[in-house]
Amino acid sequence: MLLKSSHLPHSVYLHWKRWFFILAMVLLYLFLLVSGVKGQQGMPWHWMHMPRALQSWTSVKMSSPPAADSELLITGKKVYLNNCAACHGDMGKGDGRWANYLVPRPRNFSRGIFRFKSTPSGTLPTDNDLFRTISAGINATAMPSWQFVLPEKERWAVVSYLKTLCKDFAEEAAGKPIILTPSSDITPGRMVQEGKEIFRKNCVECHGPEGYGDGPSALNMEDSFGDPIEPRNFHRAAEFKRGHTLADIALVVATGNDGTPMPSFDLGKENIWNVASFVMSLAKEKEEGSEPNGYCPMGMGMRMGMKR
Repeated sequence: MLLKSSHLPHSVYLHWKRWFFILAMVLLYLFLLVSGVKGQQGMPWHWMHMPRALQSWTSVKMSSPPAADSELLITGKKVYLNNCAACHGDMGKGDGRWANYLVPRPRNFSRGIFRFKSTPSGTLPTDNDLFRTISAGINATAMPSWQFVLPEKERWAVVSYLKTLCKDFAEEAAGKPIILTPSSDITPGRMVQEGKEIFRKNCVECHGPEGYGDGPSALNMEDSFGDPIEPRNFHRAAEFKRGHTLADIALVVATGNDGTPMPSFDLGKENIWNVASFVMSLAKEKEEGSEPNGYCPMGMGMRMGMKR
């Protein structure tokens, strides 16, 4: 307890009393913030700071989805509100309590722009695509791998409910998945060399000649939110959001990343695998700042004073 001392000048006493009050308010605010976030929709504070093993989007295992009925939809809504709304918002508009503190921002499902999918650019993802993203999460972001937390049926239930948050699913069908069957004649050395030549013709404008994300168009890029975005630095495996397997990289080349400046490329299946082989080979090089042992950070960034 702060007591007024007869030995202290009145002005000094008021100065320390004011700062004591400010400190107490700051500590109270931090306590309420942490307590509130931890209790909100089951979203633990520490989860966003946990390192995790790199996940592969294309490697997610799944069985046949359960029948889509009202019970599945009710379950999906409950699971979504308890686990997803803190970031994505109750109505899926990317405006949850955490949204303004995350880089990149949580997906706004209502806009119908989905980055990770097997379908062509500009088309809706399949149910399997949504299930994979929910299950694997997104590397180097705050989106966790729910396959380690939620049973498979609950993840399918979230897929069912998530589609109700975007009217596009009621108005059009999902795109037809792009099937990339690898060539039977896989010669790594040849594929890397041929992929390098194709890369130099199509990718250096953004990713740079050596794949460091430093091409002449790299500056002043924006995503669909209008937020700054940088081309991928291929020397950092931990930053590959979909995953760092050959299949993950090939699918990105074929489908692009909707909502970002990354377009899809119609290069032919063999050339797509060649480019993917070259890109994958770059991450074998050591670079300062890359995550060791196949681990990536959760990637929570802080936004201060940004308005939308």
